[in-house]
Amino acid sequence: MITHSDIKLASFAWGIPLCILEMVILIGPNPFQSKETFPVAEFVPKKVEVVREVSKRGSDSFVLHLTPPDGGDRLSHTDPEESPVAALESRIPHGAPLRVIYAPLHRGNVILEITRVGDAGPPLLAFADVMEDHLNRRWKALLGAGLFFVVGNTIIYYKWKKSRDAHSVGDS
Repeated sequence: MITHSDIKLASFAWGIPLCILEMVILIGPNPFQSKETFPVAEFVPKKVEVVREVSKRGSDSFVLHLTPPDGGDRLSHTDPEESPVAALESRIPHGAPLRVIYAPLHRGNVILEITRVGDAGPPLLAFADVMEDHLNRRWKALLGAGLFFVVGNTIIYYKWKKSRDAHSVGDS
């Protein structure tokens, strides 16, 4: 017989992985999209700054903010380490026009690539590197969801088998 605790356990074993999958799909940019599908902005940044942010859980991250000259929505690039963000900030030429590919997400505009306008050299921040990072995060979340799903369903199976065996022993 299915009990209330079995239903709660099944909702956790199925619900939490489904929520993780939904968040992974909705939160970040799709790493399988081509560069051409994202919006592009060309401007001379009014302000370039690195800000240290501390989350509610106490973890630090460092964010590079580019502010367009019209004072519109800032574009940002986040990294858990300070040195890559500081190095990127030092490579950005002040007073020079930039071409920025970004993804408008719920948490703001996330920078996917930065290049100098008219410069054929390598990008300051490469699209492929940023998307590889997003893909790695997505894989880690999907593996976590899969692990949670397998462990939860294994627990449900053994609970069900134990209760079935208990009922069959009592029936004889």
